[in-house]
Amino acid sequence: FFSKKQFNGDALDLTCCGGYDIETVDEDSPMYLPRGVDSVRVQPGVVVTLYAEKQQQGRGWRLWGDSENVNRIIRDPAVFCCKSVKLERLDRVKQEDRPPVVVLYDGVGYEGKSVELLPGDYNKVKLTQVRSVRVPAGLKVKLYSVPDWPDNMLDDF
Repeated sequence: FFSKKQFNGDALDLTCCGGYDIETVDEDSPMYLPRGVDSVRVQPGVVVTLYAEKQQQGRGWRLWGDSENVNRIIRDPAVFCCKSVKLERLDRVKQEDRPPVVVLYDGVGYEGKSVELLPGDYNKVKLTQVRSVRVPAGLKVKLYSVPDWPDNMLDDF
């Protein structure tokens, strides 16, 4: 958890699994993050829920992958993010609560080795080539030839 966008600023490293209150006032607290949460790195197999209130109360937003700017997810300038968070293992989340996944294949016609990507899974492709992509309705995929290089976009699905 980072206090500034794009994984910058003060950092707070939390381990899965459980709920945590984020402290923005008490500098001596081990949970101190002076500006709240502005970006989050999510470990594979973990789901993070951000809450507007302490003790995992109030409105919540789920992150299935990294978010370099949580304000894009919250989209409400009146909400201060975040007073508490919950980390849980993906395999403990009910199937119906999971988002749809994009599947990349190294073969034509959805054949060969495949990688499933949840929303927010960036730079996690472990294929040497991508020859077909299955994109669920409502999702959009952008493929790049080099990680973290938006100028090298290959295709937009």
